[in-house]
Amino acid sequence: MFVHADPNKRIERLVIFQFESVRPGGKFKFVYPSKPPYAFGSAVYRVGTYVYDDAREAEAAPGRESDVTRKVLVKSGYIVPHVFRTARLARVSDPGGTTEVIIFYLENADAAYPSTPLHGADSDGDLVLRGQDAESLLRRLSSAISAVGQP
Repeated sequence: MFVHADPNKRIERLVIFQFESVRPGGKFKFVYPSKPPYAFGSAVYRVGTYVYDDAREAEAAPGRESDVTRKVLVKSGYIVPHVFRTARLARVSDPGGTTEVIIFYLENADAAYPSTPLHGADSDGDLVLRGQDAESLLRRLSSAISAVGQP
């Protein structure tokens, strides 16, 4: 996880690389098409661009992804936004479907969505970004990831 925050440790953006694998002996397989497809580096990913209420998600699902991530960030002294503008890339990383990689690029969207209830937009309750909003967010994802590891 890479965090970019202001001098007061208010998170401005995050890049999270998540790697998942099937437990040894498990029957589950990661099986999904890269739709809509998004070429990034030498691979093709499934892409999603959306705005979601991370604080609500964490509260609704204790011990799950949003909650655990928020707790790690808060413990590290960061001020975590309630709402994130998000680009998510995911792909199955092996032919047998036993591993996947997910790349999250998240931006603080509290100022842009201070009191907007984010419900009913899609099956997860997220506000889906399309067109120029989505393209711009994906350009910032690419730029941020290219900068990871640069001095």
